[in-house]
Amino acid sequence: MRHPSRSGWRRQDEALLRAEALSREGTALAVAKHEALIAAKRAARHLGLRPGPLMLLDTLCAFSPPQDWEEGRQPLVWPSNALLMDRTGLSLSALRRHLRKLCDCGLIGFRDSPNGKRWGRRDADGRIVDACGIDLGPLAARASELAALNRAHDAERQEQRQLTARARALHRTIQARIALLASPDERQAWTDRLVALAATPRGLPSIRTHAETLAAALAELDAQLAPKGPENDTHIENTIKDQDSVTTAMPSDEPKRNSPAPADMLEAACPAFFRLLQANAERSGPDNMISALAHVAGMSGITDRLWRQTVQKLGPGRAIQAIALITEKTASREIRDPCAYLAGMLRKDRTGNLHLDRSIRSRAATPKNRDQVSLGEFIFPPGHFAPAMQGSAQ
Repeated sequence: MRHPSRSGWRRQDEALLRAEALSREGTALAVAKHEALIAAKRAARHLGLRPGPLMLLDTLCAFSPPQDWEEGRQPLVWPSNALLMDRTGLSLSALRRHLRKLCDCGLIGFRDSPNGKRWGRRDADGRIVDACGIDLGPLAARASELAALNRAHDAERQEQRQLTARARALHRTIQARIALLASPDERQAWTDRLVALAATPRGLPSIRTHAETLAAALAELDAQLAPKGPENDTHIENTIKDQDSVTTAMPSDEPKRNSPAPADMLEAACPAFFRLLQANAERSGPDNMISALAHVAGMSGITDRLWRQTVQKLGPGRAIQAIALITEKTASREIRDPCAYLAGMLRKDRTGNLHLDRSIRSRAATPKNRDQVSLGEFIFPPGHFAPAMQGSAQ
């Protein structure tokens, strides 16, 4: 704390000169006192202000009526140190220290009298005629700046919260995907890699980089788990077996293999699918196939959102085929994650490599499926599937 010199004038320094310049700017502005005070309080962390100086600033503003903050006026207050000590409970040394801190932060200035006393006079309308004391003009001048600083800080904190939540979600997703890897060595390698990425760093740039790293790792892992080869299975399935079965069953019927599988073949290939349809027929009604399929998809572990995407991207006919195959393979424990499996189907469809008819013919030609009892006629009348299956030819 720098005390007034023996001449009675406060020693000038950079902070005081800045406060005088801000005071002149504040005089030309019309600012609501409560808005300026709120902006200063919210920006306290950036300004390095602790509760003591903030309490003192609040007390000083209480001595300033709203008309002092109108355009062309200067908000000056002149409470004595004794009054301020009584209102705040501060000691004289703490009071002087907090006043200096507010000045260094560019929130107040000083208009000193020759004898160091604070005083002021107002006219009949309550306007300041003459005064010497503490100048709140710098606070008025910086109100918009502090408000913008607060908005930027709020946006940064919001982005930081979103990135942190995204990083945690990515971490959990990667952890779930690791369990789908077939090789123990691959699972261990990815587990070690995930452990190295477990700690969330501090600071927005570091958190943003961390989230991007996790997103890249998930994309790499999804590519590793993506279906490979012409069949619509993930890498953990035997994608060659079904294709070989098709070749064995129909070695010389290539045009037929590329044509849509008929409805009766779908019934023969996927008996478990039709059992679930029968269980949901009473709830959805036999004439509402899409609703019944939605129930079957949910029972197979497919989320509603992924089911809707499947119908939208594949169409009703191919969606029936996809859900039938997934339901059948889930029931026979050939796949462990139906959602990941269906997502792989949709990715292959985008590249034109999804061949659902091949899988249906393969399963229908397999002896274990030939012996299954078809429940299609019990649930839906003959030919009920034909219109929907026609869409899969397109």
